[in-house]
Amino acid sequence: MRESTPAICENGEPIIQVGEEHSRIFIEPMYYHQKIPNSLQVIYLRQGVYERLTQALLLLPKNFSLILYDGYRPFQVQQFLFANFSKQIARLFPHFTEQEVVRETRKYVAFPSMDQLISPLINFFQRVSKHLLKEVKASGGCHGFGKEIFVRAQS
Repeated sequence: MRESTPAICENGEPIIQVGEEHSRIFIEPMYYHQKIPNSLQVIYLRQGVYERLTQALLLLPKNFSLILYDGYRPFQVQQFLFANFSKQIARLFPHFTEQEVVRETRKYVAFPSMDQLISPLINFFQRVSKHLLKEVKASGGCHGFGKEIFVRAQS
């Protein structure tokens, strides 16, 4: 697996909270349910991502739905995920140097970054109300967009 960093740039697209407005999109914030510190009880996506998901549902049979496990995740959650995955890699490969552990971890988990170019949502969450900032405890990161989607057939 090749290590790569996708080009990311802020496009000004609105961030929305995904709720129960669509009958075939379900929310299961997995990091919140796993009690990961600073994880969100809600899911935020770029508006365009949500629109593409609703379009995808039009192409699926009516008995299929989407479960969203993750969207935007705060910087602290990304730090937690990266640190825990690094520990697992170090246990599996005790002969790895620290540099090799980090390199292997980056194949599977994005490195947490406060860089405005890598984490364009920092500005968004700095502009929202203090109440939301307390709830979200956001300091940046857009590490999870579009990665954690599961399609299921309803019986």
